[in-house]
Amino acid sequence: MQSRILYSKARPFRMLLAGYLFFILAGTILLSLPIATKAEVPASLMDIFFTTVSAVTTSGLVVLDTPEYFSVFGQMVILVLIQICGLGYMVFVSFIILAIGRKITMGNTMLLKENVASPTYGDAFHFMKIAVIFTLIFEAVAAVVFFFAFRTVYPGIEAGYHAVFQAVSAFCTAGFTSLPGSFMGFADNKGLLFFAALVSICGGIGFFVLYDMY
Repeated sequence: MQSRILYSKARPFRMLLAGYLFFILAGTILLSLPIATKAEVPASLMDIFFTTVSAVTTSGLVVLDTPEYFSVFGQMVILVLIQICGLGYMVFVSFIILAIGRKITMGNTMLLKENVASPTYGDAFHFMKIAVIFTLIFEAVAAVVFFFAFRTVYPGIEAGYHAVFQAVSAFCTAGFTSLPGSFMGFADNKGLLFFAALVSICGGIGFFVLYDMY
């Protein structure tokens, strides 16, 4: 009986781990595709794997120059990994399931509860909805601010793309950038640098801490 209880308690953690391993595997495969790179000579599998793990864990460690090596497709794969895993993949998946009108299974509910460290299932759903909405709104505002700064250097669509990428990466404190040279080209724009730092600080503190403070 005791072993069954321990197994039931450990199962959500194993499933969470399996989920993150799935995203690492999927990301490694996608970033290994020829369409994911602009380079004539592909990077080693270890470099691709390292990049994927860095995106999934939002560690910000890179061995490849993101805007130089990866194509738009490759950068979008990285961005999606940052967004999903930075937010918490079960939070993101559960929100999508609810958004399309489906019901969340008990197994997914258990994973969501563990993912948001919530004491009850009801609180888990409450925090999940608020966390996703808060994150998307915060990133949207950040993207707008970045857009007005970037459009002085890049044309409209490209400025918008860089703005979205930087907003997500900054809020998830991922350290990745789509900008050649990162923010070095905007070193004289102190207001932009301060705002980018503020976005990263808020993202680093995390939604749940900010929620408790409020």
